[in-house]
Amino acid sequence: MLDLLQEFPSAPAVKAAKRKEIEQALKRKGVSTRLTYTADDLIRAARASVATVSPAKEFILKGKISTLLHLKSRRDELTKALTDYCKSAILEDLNIITSIKGIDKGTATTFLAELGNIDNFASHKNLSPLPASSLPFTNRGSSRARAESQSAAIAI
Repeated sequence: MLDLLQEFPSAPAVKAAKRKEIEQALKRKGVSTRLTYTADDLIRAARASVATVSPAKEFILKGKISTLLHLKSRRDELTKALTDYCKSAILEDLNIITSIKGIDKGTATTFLAELGNIDNFASHKNLSPLPASSLPFTNRGSSRARAESQSAAIAI
């Protein structure tokens, strides 16, 4: 979607574009989910739009999208590097942590990278000062489920 907005940041830009250009911009690289709208849908919406033309806003939007795409790329690189590190150095710990409901690879690798070598802790009690509320869990369930996941992570 960001690629589409970067190429066509306004209704006038969509109106002026060729249908094939919009179709090409709608093709999402590396994403398996199908979009629910088509190039024709966007063209119809652009023609019906009452938006004002603002080259300054288009310029700003393109810049913000470039920044977001760059940050996404850097995040992906960092996640891959952390995952590779965890797989090579602490695979068993990674598997244990990701087995907890609501914890994905990104969360687990960040946690393990900050934690460092588990052998640096004399016992599990040395981990208890670690604030569970600061861990970036992906579980969006009940507060009880989040608390159980956090308690399980601290117990590891």
